[in-house]
Amino acid sequence: MAGLADLLYLGQPDPARQLAMALAGRQQPQPGPGPAGPAPAGPGPVDPNAPAPNAQPVNAADPNAPAPNPAPGAPPPPGSPPQPQALTSTPDMSASYQTLANPPNIMSLYMQMDARNRASDQINRGLALIAANHSAPSMRQAIMESVGGGQDAGSTVGNLMNIYQMQQGMAANQQLLGQAPDIAAKLGLPLAVVQSRIMAGKGDELVQAMEPTPKTRDIQAEHDMFIKNGGSEDDWQKTYLPLIITGGIPGATPDTRTRIRALTQWNSDPANQGKPTPPYLTDDTKWKLYTTDLGDAKTQFSGLNDSLGRFIDQMGDVSNDKGLDGLAGHPISGGLAAMAPTSDAYQLSRKMQGLAGTAKDMASRGGPKGLSQNLKTLGSNPDDFTDLGITDYRGDVIAPRMRQALAAQANAYGASGQINIMPGYLKPYLDQQYQPGGENDPGGGFKPFTPSKDLKQPNASTLNAFRNDVEHRGPKAALANLEAQGFDTSSLK
Repeated sequence: MAGLADLLYLGQPDPARQLAMALAGRQQPQPGPGPAGPAPAGPGPVDPNAPAPNAQPVNAADPNAPAPNPAPGAPPPPGSPPQPQALTSTPDMSASYQTLANPPNIMSLYMQMDARNRASDQINRGLALIAANHSAPSMRQAIMESVGGGQDAGSTVGNLMNIYQMQQGMAANQQLLGQAPDIAAKLGLPLAVVQSRIMAGKGDELVQAMEPTPKTRDIQAEHDMFIKNGGSEDDWQKTYLPLIITGGIPGATPDTRTRIRALTQWNSDPANQGKPTPPYLTDDTKWKLYTTDLGDAKTQFSGLNDSLGRFIDQMGDVSNDKGLDGLAGHPISGGLAAMAPTSDAYQLSRKMQGLAGTAKDMASRGGPKGLSQNLKTLGSNPDDFTDLGITDYRGDVIAPRMRQALAAQANAYGASGQINIMPGYLKPYLDQQYQPGGENDPGGGFKPFTPSKDLKQPNASTLNAFRNDVEHRGPKAALANLEAQGFDTSSLK
């Protein structure tokens, strides 16, 4: 009886068939007109391979002309770059994607199917009623009960969509089966096992198993940092990686694991070959104290190093002032000369007063472990800076405090683990604990340098004179004096 209802829609496409073909990728869904009235005029089906409106023709002979787009599923034109397998799709996929991406089309087809179903049901009921009226009373009830409620359009659409999703899943499994050999090789599984799991719908579990776990990513990050800090791949494989995989030594704390890592890096540094291992790398308690002090020293280094550098330069300026010899050691005449605000003696006296104030500030600020005593010495007897009765001002006032300031600056480099960038003139003032082989040796070597072949190299006697000059006049003046004599100062900078 449904064929009689179809006569009302003669010449119009069946929406159920239209949707089924669209989901199969055979054509695009085109909403047809409703059951009443003529179909509205509109553009016909669009060929996806047809040129766009107002498009300029392509000259096939032009080597720079863009290649035309091939039809879905068609082989690419000759000379085109190969297309990755992950980006290819079967011919039906492109049409199916467009269908699902256009809900109004699907809703229109659903409404058409519902209208056709209701019309068919009404015709069937009308014909059944006519037949019942002309039948015996015993047959009327049977005839009316034989007329069903018709097919639900919603269930039809749902069934078609379920079939489509099943097709998509099968296509995905088919693509995954094509990659089964690679998956089996990466996971170390037999190929047959991988294929059977894909066919069982568990291919996503295999894909997830190939993704790195958080622990794997953490280990890779540890490896990269280990190599960046100077470790070798051999040490990583033999020493550190087994500790990570096994969780380290039974009962090991995080401090123990970081200490072992630092020990491994120490041993892998060529600059540490032949040196004794520092105690902090073999004892957890000393390691914890060392890392705490190291953290404090690194935090304070920048500000402390800048302050000490300025103080050393200020003492050098006073010591190298031409008027110092006429002022220091002459309390009466020098004092009278310093009273005139426009005189050079007055300006020098102000600088000497500034040294006294800076020394007090340096002593009160404190510093990392090992530097406090150096800083306290700087602030002792600050009145000496302005005592014009001291005859040997450079030897009795400048030199002792210069030595403490240089030692504090050198130890700031050592405590923060940065002797590899420390100026060479600070080496004699570095505490023994930070020297190579010392208790808190940070490892590595001193700042590298390249001797000059065109200049004289300073010998031990020259270096002793240079050190005395540094303590009495400051490193800048001492370096300039040594260079003026034709010596190479690259090892002292």
